[in-house]
Amino acid sequence: MRVIFGMVFNWYIFLTALALFGAHDFKKVDLIGGLVMIWLVFLFFSIGVFSHFSECLFKKLPILKKPNLSFSLPVLAVIGGCLTTYIVFFYTGKTLGEVLTDVILKQSLYKEYQAFFAENELSVLSIKKAPAILSAVLLKLIVIYTFISVLVVDKAPKAKEYLSLVVVVVSYLVFSVSRGTSFELFEVIILLWFSLSLKKPFQNIQSKFFSRTNLFLLLSLILAVSAYSYNISARASFNEIDACVASYNCTSTVFYSLFPSLSSLTYKLSGYFTFGIYYISTFIKYLWLVTPDNFLIGFLPLGFNTIDVKIGEFVCG
Repeated sequence: MRVIFGMVFNWYIFLTALALFGAHDFKKVDLIGGLVMIWLVFLFFSIGVFSHFSECLFKKLPILKKPNLSFSLPVLAVIGGCLTTYIVFFYTGKTLGEVLTDVILKQSLYKEYQAFFAENELSVLSIKKAPAILSAVLLKLIVIYTFISVLVVDKAPKAKEYLSLVVVVVSYLVFSVSRGTSFELFEVIILLWFSLSLKKPFQNIQSKFFSRTNLFLLLSLILAVSAYSYNISARASFNEIDACVASYNCTSTVFYSLFPSLSSLTYKLSGYFTFGIYYISTFIKYLWLVTPDNFLIGFLPLGFNTIDVKIGEFVCG
């Protein structure tokens, strides 16, 4: 629980710093409501943690033992590769070879994915999507199981276990690359951090910032952010202008005046991570707190449906 608490806290710090000091198009005042809301959620989360897990919060976790039910990691790696092949074809209409060719030719996989998604009406819920959805869920479970098995449970993993982990991670990221998205990339980084945090040797050295494990995590994060930046540029086939330089709201920020070379990166990160905060702020300012009735309805599950308001369309429109 200590690990989860620390990860959530650090993540909220990152989101707050990005919203307040990063270079982006949003006005700071338009993000305040969302920031207040996410920290209120964290407050309630903290109260729950300290109320129910206070005794074990700051204790070291025991060494995890292998479960009675275990699966062959090489077999799971093969299954993961097969699932990736299927779901990539289902959601993009491409084979793995075609995806690799498009990457080499610097094609916009994201635009092609969006076009294929719209043409085949994949946004519509239908029975034909069930196998693909279940395959994607199973692939994610295989990734989680492999990470925990190799990095947490096994005291001395063998080469085949590490190789299985690499194959599973690559399979999962291929699904991400084929759609031109980055969500799975950050999932892998969070899962890597979480898995290493559960490992007993890491618990003993995590207070040392310059430990090999911490430096490895830092390097992994840098690689992930670099891959994310590359992926965003690839969406426009590397032909887009620097959106930050073209935006007055971005160039007028303090961060841009101090670190202009990093502003484009924070601009891209804000486009991925700060929109949620902006949407929450928009919901609070223009819908939830407009009238006393709206305020009360906001506490009810699907409450705004009773007044024929679709929150998604309202916020995005």
